[in-house]
Amino acid sequence: MSVILGYKAEDKLYLAADNRISEKDGTFIRNNERKIIEINSHLAVAFAGNAGTQALFGEFVKGLKNAKDFKIEDILLNINAMFMSLKINKDREYAINILNSSSYFIVAGKDKNNDNGIYAVSYVNGKLGDTKTEMILFPPLGADMQTCSNIYVKNIHMFPQNFLQKTVKEISDICNTVSPSCDIWTYNFVTDNSSMEHFS
Repeated sequence: MSVILGYKAEDKLYLAADNRISEKDGTFIRNNERKIIEINSHLAVAFAGNAGTQALFGEFVKGLKNAKDFKIEDILLNINAMFMSLKINKDREYAINILNSSSYFIVAGKDKNNDNGIYAVSYVNGKLGDTKTEMILFPPLGADMQTCSNIYVKNIHMFPQNFLQKTVKEISDICNTVSPSCDIWTYNFVTDNSSMEHFS
């Protein structure tokens, strides 16, 4: 499993995700996967866990005609609808694969009140849940949550200009299912602009 992170600063929202795809047993597949989907200029979603979940969600988003106007609540409803659809189609191989594994999302952007926020969403043991937060890290499979959290907090305080890149790199040093490279989505809610950058 990947590492994904979300952070709300005074004037910005951040999402970060490494680029490695690996099998459940840690077998390397590739290092060039984009795990953040930009929904519109003020909303994005980062993924970890079952890669099929991200692919299916990407198909859901492509079919939406008004995604440019979407807010956080719309994405949360669509994630819920996606899992309901999977349960309806629970006999199909792709649905079995997703429903029998864990999936994690971080949704960041504007909500219906035009407030800016981050939601951590998880599908674990057949249950879907979400929580509003200002800082989140979903650690990779096999890595200790406390160790990863300590790295994250340390880098926020010591390296405020590049804490996300440093966190992903340091977690990749202790976990072979994480690449040292990452993508970072930034939404500046003062200027109402977002950007996506890749860091090697």
